[in-house]
Amino acid sequence: MEANPKWVLVGDLRRLQGACRRLMREVSGLPTDRVSRLEHRKAAEALAATWVDDLRSALEHRFGVPPEVLKKYAEHFKRLFVLSRPNNQKRSYVEVLRAILKDSEDDLVLHVQQFDGGISNPAVSYLEGVVGRLPEEERDYMDEALGCLRQGYRRAALVLAWCAVMDRIHRKIEQAGFDQFNRACASMKGKSRGRFKRFNKTFDLSTLNELQDVPDNDVILVLEGMRLLDGAQGDRLRSCYRYRCQAAHPGAAPLGDPNLAAFLHDVELMVFANPEFAL
Repeated sequence: MEANPKWVLVGDLRRLQGACRRLMREVSGLPTDRVSRLEHRKAAEALAATWVDDLRSALEHRFGVPPEVLKKYAEHFKRLFVLSRPNNQKRSYVEVLRAILKDSEDDLVLHVQQFDGGISNPAVSYLEGVVGRLPEEERDYMDEALGCLRQGYRRAALVLAWCAVMDRIHRKIEQAGFDQFNRACASMKGKSRGRFKRFNKTFDLSTLNELQDVPDNDVILVLEGMRLLDGAQGDRLRSCYRYRCQAAHPGAAPLGDPNLAAFLHDVELMVFANPEFAL
């Protein structure tokens, strides 16, 4: 049986508290005024990383911890990360660890334990609807996307959702016949003006494995050549692909709930609910 996310997170928070107490006890017992041992600095760095990588997003998006509370702990853990550099004062370690532990039981653990509201991320409900409208055999990628989104991992959810999009597209091309895809490429390459004038590729595909090696941008353009998409639909789908690339690679562009909701809305209309891609 799948573990309840609430109690998984409570366990993670308890472990974080325990690690903070251990580090505070060990640092307090040092015979010097400075923390120079690598093991203690690494432990402080690991605590800060656990907050950023494993806890904050779920607390914010899955369990609705207020922004001002999250900001307070973000500042504490940022300070702890800075202190993990060599030879910072023992007193500073103890102060920030004590600040983390002071209210974490009420602010975080108790909040999660008592949480019984709906999921605060509206994109979750939309994605649940998309999954519910898919055939059972097509739900693997979207189920994983939904699991990520329920924990607040938007980027991972978007990348997995795009995998589901391309899986449907690839299987539609396979159903239509690879010869049709190859002929469309040859015809597009022969255009000297218009939408396909810069397309200069040819493919001789005969298997799904070969199709999976074709860049997604090229596949989308060939779908226009096959008349499975019109130009406007192709442009919208390429915009969705750009979101996928931004989610999958480092960058400063934020991915908020409205961005993800727009992505899900468009891929459902352009692909999953589009009669041209029915299988």
